[in-house]
Amino acid sequence: MRFAIAIATSAFLLFQVQPMLAKYVLPWFGGSPSVWTTCMLFFQSLLLVGYAYAHALARIGSRRRQAALHVGLVGVSLLFLPLAPGDAWRPEGGENAVLRILVFLLVTIGAPYLMLSSTGPLLQRWFADTNPGSSPYRLYALSNAASLAALLSYPVLFEPAFEVTTLLGLWTAGYLGFALLTGACAWRLARGGTPLPVPAAVDPLRADAAAVTPGRVALWIALAACASTVLLGATNQLCLDLASVPLLWVLPLALYLVSFMLTFERDDGYRRELWIPALVVLLPPAGLAQIIGGQWPLGLIIPLFCALILVACTICHGELVRLKPAPEHLTGFYLAVAAGGALGAMFVNVLAPWWFDHLLELPLGLLAAHLILLVILMRDPASRLSGGRPLWAWGLLIVAGWAAGLPLARAIGPGDAIDASRSFYGVYQV
Repeated sequence: MRFAIAIATSAFLLFQVQPMLAKYVLPWFGGSPSVWTTCMLFFQSLLLVGYAYAHALARIGSRRRQAALHVGLVGVSLLFLPLAPGDAWRPEGGENAVLRILVFLLVTIGAPYLMLSSTGPLLQRWFADTNPGSSPYRLYALSNAASLAALLSYPVLFEPAFEVTTLLGLWTAGYLGFALLTGACAWRLARGGTPLPVPAAVDPLRADAAAVTPGRVALWIALAACASTVLLGATNQLCLDLASVPLLWVLPLALYLVSFMLTFERDDGYRRELWIPALVVLLPPAGLAQIIGGQWPLGLIIPLFCALILVACTICHGELVRLKPAPEHLTGFYLAVAAGGALGAMFVNVLAPWWFDHLLELPLGLLAAHLILLVILMRDPASRLSGGRPLWAWGLLIVAGWAAGLPLARAIGPGDAIDASRSFYGVYQV
């Protein structure tokens, strides 16, 4: 029980502080939607560092050393409290906005966020060590449920009811409670002594799940990167059509978390025969919406993109679950997933604005996810579409992939624009 409470508390605090600090700096940069996606780049990158730390710590043979080191670092992170962001970081004009936001977040929340981000995979590994025979992966679904509760409660309950200084104080108090819970979990681990080597286990869903090969790790990273790219690319599209406000940030990210909950709660929570046809149906209107969506009513655009995020991310994460390893490789698995999420955020926030004059992140993410899915279906003997059969089903999949690439073809081909450029604040066309 203590592990579940500690994991849920850390996840709640993680996803409360994200919209809180993003909303704090939003007016500094003119309300640009890139403020939120830049914040997501920071949070996903630091999540990767936290997962790498958890993976390294879990490889220490002594439970007592693991517990002592982690509790010590959590204690050090308390020195960075209370959260008190100041206006000294407010830009005066001409600064690199992305770098400014990243440094502000690092100084303000870096150390506590690092400890929170490492909690999920680390405590799941500790749970597996102290509770042999119990699956730790359901705790990941619990952490995403707590994250979802934090996201939904912030714009609806916390933000309207409290001033930002009060919210920062409440968050600080919550972090102190998290530190106590972490100490209780570390005490439970330390009492167990030095763990014995755990024999390789086989995932009940896939006979080869225990094998961790470079190809499998690359697939973990690629699937996670595609989901992250779809999330942030669709968020950019929505915020540019409407406004960059916390409620619109929260909705896509909430659906992203729901996809984790659906796929990680149970091994059979993801069913290809339901989700893949849904993707085939959504890709053509989504591709069309990115071309002429400005002419469509917002009551149609918002549900379309939200459905696309949920379906595409559920497929990516569902395939991740089908490829997940035995519990002794748990931290490495989460490290690969975090690396993919950070790569997707890096692509959307840094590389795409540099490379492209148009918003092409979403179609590229969808097309990449679609191609990876086709490769998996072709090579998986358990798939009903293995070996390229039946032809009519593969024909539908290929047409859907073509539809996902429509915005790319339009951007490459001749258009009405004499000139186009892109900056932190959006796309400019003459």
